[in-house]
Amino acid sequence: MLSNSFNDAYLVKSLDDKTFLAQRKIAYVLVPKIETISSSSSAFTWPPTEFTVSLECRALSPAGAVVWRTTAKGKGKATFSEFKSEFSLAARRASEQALLELQISASPLGR
Repeated sequence: MLSNSFNDAYLVKSLDDKTFLAQRKIAYVLVPKIETISSSSSAFTWPPTEFTVSLECRALSPAGAVVWRTTAKGKGKATFSEFKSEFSLAARRASEQALLELQISASPLGR
């Protein structure tokens, strides 16, 4: 998702590593917060039939100021016949939807 919106993406291990940020000319540091909710319509199925992913993302300047903030939410559903070969299907669907929404929101920051 990040490479679709930005020219380069790096893993930043510490926001205090100003040398790392400066050497790579990093303009934004994205800080995600992820929350999930899962449930099943049946008491007899373990993999969730419904899954929700909420993403909050903040973009920080190299100085640490918040320059952008957005949230995205994805919801995924899967029936037993669908997920019996892929237990995480509802979660994958919710995650893909949330990431696509986040990508659209982040596009003004990139490229």
